[in-house]
Amino acid sequence: MIESYKDLRHRRSLRLPDYDYTAPGAYFVTVCTSMSGNNLGIILAGGEMKINLYGKIVREEWLRAAELRENVELDEFVVMPDHLHGIIILNQAGTVPRAPTLESFSKPTSASLPTIIRYFKAAVTRRIRLTGAKLDQKFWQRGYYKHIIRKTEDINLLREYIIYNPLRRSLSEKS
Repeated sequence: MIESYKDLRHRRSLRLPDYDYTAPGAYFVTVCTSMSGNNLGIILAGGEMKINLYGKIVREEWLRAAELRENVELDEFVVMPDHLHGIIILNQAGTVPRAPTLESFSKPTSASLPTIIRYFKAAVTRRIRLTGAKLDQKFWQRGYYKHIIRKTEDINLLREYIIYNPLRRSLSEKS
């Protein structure tokens, strides 16, 4: 939680300047847990990802993002042992973007990519805590990786990357 505007000024923005993250388009995102290891499941021989209880919660909350918002469509995604890769498509523009002020943190733009990811991460953390898990640290890393998908060939390559990610990881662990 940001305590003051002074703290806000010292945080490095993870967003592209002047880009409207409520704009319709496709985005590739990676959201990582703060702990390394098999937090969300394990990869079996042959590249099959077997998710655990936390991984199921992550999958369910990812799918809920599209159920809760009419402008969100989910494409390929995969829950990995310590992160999630996914393609999220925003179908229509949301509300007018705002500069990040202390007021705007209390009034999120629900149609924006940052807010969708923030709500996703919060919902997962809340549900994991409801299981009785004692989290010694934050469950998620701060921020997330995002890539704006601008070309059809790019989305196809990213879909392939997501689909084969567990197999690639399985093969790299054997080497």
